[in-house]
Amino acid sequence: MLKNGQTGWITSLFSTILVVLMLSSCTQKEVLISPNINMETTTPDNEVAATYKDGKVTKVELQKFIDALTFINPSQAQNKDIPAFREFILKQLVMSKILTAHASEQSKSAAEIKVKQQIDPINQMDLKNREEFEKNLIAANLEFADIEQYFRLTLTTIEDISNKVTDQQVTDDFDEKVKADPNAFAVVTLSHMLIAQKDPSDPAQEKDLRTKEEALRRAQEVKDKLKNGGDFVALTKEYSDDSVSKDYGGKYEKVEVNEFVADFKKAALELPLNTISEPIAGVSGYHIMKVESRSVRTFDEVKSSIRGKLANDLIVEFMTKEFSSYNYKSNLPTPVPTVIPSILP
Repeated sequence: MLKNGQTGWITSLFSTILVVLMLSSCTQKEVLISPNINMETTTPDNEVAATYKDGKVTKVELQKFIDALTFINPSQAQNKDIPAFREFILKQLVMSKILTAHASEQSKSAAEIKVKQQIDPINQMDLKNREEFEKNLIAANLEFADIEQYFRLTLTTIEDISNKVTDQQVTDDFDEKVKADPNAFAVVTLSHMLIAQKDPSDPAQEKDLRTKEEALRRAQEVKDKLKNGGDFVALTKEYSDDSVSKDYGGKYEKVEVNEFVADFKKAALELPLNTISEPIAGVSGYHIMKVESRSVRTFDEVKSSIRGKLANDLIVEFMTKEFSSYNYKSNLPTPVPTVIPSILP
């Protein structure tokens, strides 16, 4: 694993909105969209999943929200029936409803524009793709209104929270990070391969693929082949144990170095461009790296992401300091403590 650990679940629900472009790659169907759609139904058997000071969430509403989330972010489908995951999403849904109810009219209007930006491409797909998208919705037990409502609720929350972050706070955060680390916003494009000692597919890293000595010999072998003119892409597909990048020739495009673990970050910053590194020891084994480009992002390039991170901090603050005042009470079964993967990639 090259990257440092990601943030927790409190903010991760909203990160799914940042990758909604996957919807434009899905196959989609033209629909008529109502401007005021609510997921909650009023059928007599619509049991309450949770109550809070300002309202309630029904089990039907919760299920639609989870189904919409996993439709947009299919990697989370494996978690949708885990009680701890459902309880987590229920809290996030209640939080969204609370914050949306108190959102400014400016935030609501801006969010509607962004909802429309997500919806319009769906209505512009060709007939074949629209038909396939409809099948996908039916298979997910969804209507398009559920997807639209998911966007509206989450985007309104994000818009209103983001508006609470001032331009001065963004500037100050940038200056503080650069003062603490001149490479805080450095990005690199590089190719790498992992010669693993530990099994990367084992979360606890308890299984050995080979001894440390065997891993080092194999890393030296592939390094020598590269320095003798071997093709990096071909050798990566043959040797690398990094399942995430090996099919792409080990390529990482314009990645922030601060996402890397310490030893890998150091090498990414110091290795001369377009040279083959010596084996770099890591947690799982040895890395071979070639850095193709290196640069530092400007304030204008990163201010949007800084604002997003500061907005996430406000969400965390709300959940840890204010949420309890809304008298949240869940009616879901008490989940057994479970280790559940982050929604973030």
